[in-house]
Amino acid sequence: AKACPSGEFMCGNRKCLATVYVCDGDDDCGDGSDELKCSSPLTCGPNHFRCNSSECVPLMWSCDGDPDCADSSDEGPERCGGDGVPYLTNRRTNCTTEEYRCANGECVRLAWKCDGDPDCKDKSDEFECL
Repeated sequence: AKACPSGEFMCGNRKCLATVYVCDGDDDCGDGSDELKCSSPLTCGPNHFRCNSSECVPLMWSCDGDPDCADSSDEGPERCGGDGVPYLTNRRTNCTTEEYRCANGECVRLAWKCDGDPDCKDKSDEFECL
């Protein structure tokens, strides 16, 4: 039987994991064993947001129009403002001259169009690139 290096956690599927990933609300093992024996509700790190569904997501991911929590609580009106209707923070009537309008109505920086990295939720900023 394989043993993990000292200070690492062995998942049920024999994968080794740094202990910081144990009980962080994320299934890092792939079999959920790193989240099984977690007693108290976990607390997230200083740069993370705790979803109502208990997982931790990076703080910068909240209120970006893209739900990262299983229950979408990182995009909820109680956190991001708004009227409770699902909305995209970067969806506006008109994009500025420095912005590109995605096919879904989102506005992203014009410099991000055709940069090889999809920034629109619908990836339309990477369509029709030469």
